Amino acid sequence: MSTRTSTVEICNNRNCNNSYKRYAYQIKKGTGLYCSQRCSSLEQAQRERESCDPRYKSIEKQCIHCGSLMVRPIAKHCTSCSRIKNNCKIFGITIEEYFDMLKKQDGRCAICKIEKCATNRNFAIDHDHKTGAIRGLLCCGCNIQLGWYEAKKEEIEKYLY
Repeated sequence: MSTRTSTVEICNNRNCNNSYKRYAYQIKKGTGLYCSQRCSSLEQAQRERESCDPRYKSIEKQCIHCGSLMVRPIAKHCTSCSRIKNNCKIFGITIEEYFDMLKKQDGRCAICKIEKCATNRNFAIDHDHKTGAIRGLLCCGCNIQLGWYEAKKEEIEKYLY
């Protein structure tokens, strides 16, 4: 007779769709409802705001860029899109251009074709450090490895050839 030690579940945070392992002891105790402490804290904070301020119950607002439901209904865009917008300012593009690039790449990293960054971050804006030209959007892993390769390119080519 075998017993299940874990199940794969979806996070109970209303703004998160991550899957995670929930173990038998957590199910028995009624704990482990969130994929991370961050999601647990965000959900708890949202519930506290809703219980104290009736405006939060009636206002459900979507991000104007990605359409996700907002934790802060006062803002125009979600936290994730705020970070994207700040990065876009650095590279001199608009958030619309960022999402156009992402659409052209089918919502995937330009190199490894993964749909979501393993670190749960937004895709990085990859650019040529010499010319400043934007090449595409990369996951965090590919962006770091490409930067390392570009810094060590001569040594690597000497070694290989």
